[in-house]
Amino acid sequence: MLLIQNGHIKTMAGPEIDNGSILIGDDGKIIAVGEGIAAPEGCTVLDAQGRLVTPGLVEAHCHIGLHNEGV
Repeated sequence: MLLIQNGHIKTMAGPEIDNGSILIGDDGKIIAVGEGIAAPEGCTVLDAQGRLVTPGLVEAHCHIGLHNEGV
């Protein structure tokens, strides 16, 4: 499991959360998003230090890495 904490979270489905946390399971799926989520035993903790975190955001229109330069 992975706990990302202390981030500014844009949930894409509700209000923004300052100093929020995101708990991600071993399967890569989001288990919980909110404030004050405790790290389960054996969980890796990543401190986002107030950075912007956008769980579930998929950028569907990207050209980076799709074409060679000068072709």
